[in-house]
Amino acid sequence: MPNGKSKIILIIALVLLLILIVRGIERKKEQQDNGSVPPTPQNDGSVLPTPPSSTSGEFPTPTPTPTPTPTPTPTPTPTPTPTPTTPPVSGDFPTQTLDFFDATTVHPNARGFQLNDYDPISKKVVFYPWGGANSGPSGVILSYDTTKNFLDKGSYEAADLTQLIGPEAEGFGGGCVDNNGWFYLPALRKDVGAGTVANSLMIRYKGTKAVNDRSAYETFDVAGLGIPRIGWAPCIYQSGYVYYSPILENGSRVPHGIFLRYNTALAFNNTSAWSWYDIKTNVSSRAAGFQSMATKYPYVYLIPFGVGESLIVRYDVTKSFNSPSSYQTFDIATLNNNVKGPTGGILVGNTLVLVPWRDLSKPGTKAIMSVAAAFDTTRSLSDAAAWKFFDTNTSDPKAEGYQFGWADKQGFVHFVPQINSSVTVPPFIVWDSSKPFDQVSSWKTYSSAGVTNSTGAAYDGESTAWLAPYGNGGSSGLITQVKMNY
Repeated sequence: MPNGKSKIILIIALVLLLILIVRGIERKKEQQDNGSVPPTPQNDGSVLPTPPSSTSGEFPTPTPTPTPTPTPTPTPTPTPTPTPTTPPVSGDFPTQTLDFFDATTVHPNARGFQLNDYDPISKKVVFYPWGGANSGPSGVILSYDTTKNFLDKGSYEAADLTQLIGPEAEGFGGGCVDNNGWFYLPALRKDVGAGTVANSLMIRYKGTKAVNDRSAYETFDVAGLGIPRIGWAPCIYQSGYVYYSPILENGSRVPHGIFLRYNTALAFNNTSAWSWYDIKTNVSSRAAGFQSMATKYPYVYLIPFGVGESLIVRYDVTKSFNSPSSYQTFDIATLNNNVKGPTGGILVGNTLVLVPWRDLSKPGTKAIMSVAAAFDTTRSLSDAAAWKFFDTNTSDPKAEGYQFGWADKQGFVHFVPQINSSVTVPPFIVWDSSKPFDQVSSWKTYSSAGVTNSTGAAYDGESTAWLAPYGNGGSSGLITQVKMNY
């Protein structure tokens, strides 16, 4: 049995041994923390697998330094995606919900409309009476109160303007709405029994009143202005003036260039409020037969539609209306020979999009066009770099033959389906304006099942648009409501 001195020596030795063991453990831990000794591999998923190299055309994703974590979910190895037969589209495109209402249940002749517009003051959509291309003109105007149920007949009003105003109140070439709630109906044609002739009766309607209220309308016969040719297609409002698009004189069928405007600061029936300028005579001999217009301050654009025509005209509203120097022209065919007869100009930001419709120089279904154009409105018309083109057939072989359209609040540009070369209603087609215009992946098509041939759309600025029904030869009153879900 050790004596007291031996016990003390033994205790000291044990203490020294414990100190050495503790210091050794601490030194090993410090080495691990400094990276000089690798950590022991774990099987609990704390070391993430190296991600595969990118195959998207971007630089490969760098491999991150493994960081020990408690128990993360391991990243699975992705399954390779086969090359699609059609280019993928962005998941950012809106979805569409379609509903339908037959306007002939409101009035038997509420059909064959040429365009429509939405007024944020009255919250009405007004459908402009036209008729059929080969049938008699119509005078039945229709309005829909967008605060009410789209499918409810009581949400609509209709009136035959030939009875409410007079026999000449018919056959309007579309229309437009100003910023004070007035809808304008441009004179184009009227029925004379044996056929149709040119019309000169301009009408405007106050949207806050019922369409069957005679006091809601004002009229003016522009024949009193001494105009050599009459007949206008859609109008457009810009900076206090309503501009009317010169198309042709019905009866003689002569395309003309009588550019007409109305000063909204003066009474509608005041002769001094009206002025006209013959751009065919004074600007270009090809400046005639325009079926649509568009505006982006300070310009008004007249979009070519005459037989085989591709000459676009731009008027600067800050300059004299009747001076040739206020106008610019450009032949789009010098850049792309397939941009002829577009109908509709859609503004999205600083871009003007021309909607492909018909080249009247070609026979039958060969006239149906598919090449859309986009122009940067901040640049000169003749600047080739300002123009881009896209053939909608590359997105879908049935995607062709559109009239007008709208740009929604998210910057998606929608074309209204009219008729394609298969003599069917083409699919809806939409361009994502945040992406290049001339790339197929920037576009998406949607089914148009149930949709009749349509001639334009009214958009409420939020999530809904309503198509103007036309049908076969002006036979349909089936309105399509398009709900966009983002």
